Parts: sequence; C-alpha cells; structure tokens
Amino acid sequence: MAKELLLSGGLSVVAVDKNLNVVFSSKEGGVKPVVDLLMNNKEALRGLYVADKVIGRAAASLFIYAGVKGCFGRIMSDGAALMLKEQGIETFFDKKVPFIKNKNKTDICPMEGLVLDCVHYNECVKRLFEFFKK
Repeated sequence: MAKELLLSGGLSVVAVDKNLNVVFSSKEGGVKPVVDLLMNNKEALRGLYVADKVIGRAAASLFIYAGVKGCFGRIMSDGAALMLKEQGIETFFDKKVPFIKNKNKTDICPMEGLVLDCVHYNECVKRLFEFFKK
C-alpha cells in the first residue's frame, strides 16, 4: 500500500500502518521531513511500512532508528539495503545503486556523504539531527 501511494500520489515519502492507514506522508524531497518528524517524536514510525523515492544510508539510518517494519525505495543504495537487512527490516526496491547521487547527478548526495563513514546507525542519526538543527 505504501508503495502504491508513493507511485500514484505524487509523494516523496509515505508511511502506513498494518491497517493500511496513512500515518505520515510528505511531498518534500530528501530526508528533512523524516528528520523533522523523528526529532519531535521518535516513535512516530515504529512498526510502520515506509515507501520513499530514494533511500540512501541517511534515510536507512533514520528508518532503523525509528523502528520501521519494512521499507520500499524506488532507488536504494547498496549501503542502505545492507543496513536495513542487517537490522531485520523487510527491504524492497525498484533499482539498487552503489550510492545516492546529488540532484545534478555529478557527485554523491550531501546527506549520503555526511553519514558515509558512520559505523552505527545511531551515529548517522546524530549527525543528521545536528545538521538540521543548524
């Protein structure tokens, strides 16, 4: 259901519960909407299924931190897929890529770069929260 809403609803990210109720959605791209949500309520996505247009290591870290049950990404990086699977999160994607590129497709995405050397998802989340607090 989350995937269908993502693909048909013009959304960038959507989260549904087990009863297929939309709990969270945003048309804003990037990880900022998820960061804003989780900074205010860490439990907001717990146990939900999330679909996102692009899932890199930054988004994967946020979804792990939030305790989601499953993730679908239209595009997902190798690192994100590995992180999610290691945490036991159901993982689906349309296309897997080595890393997420910036909007101009000339280099690595800034958020992917910010968390690239993190060893643990909590470290990634801490960096993302600090970045968006500024």
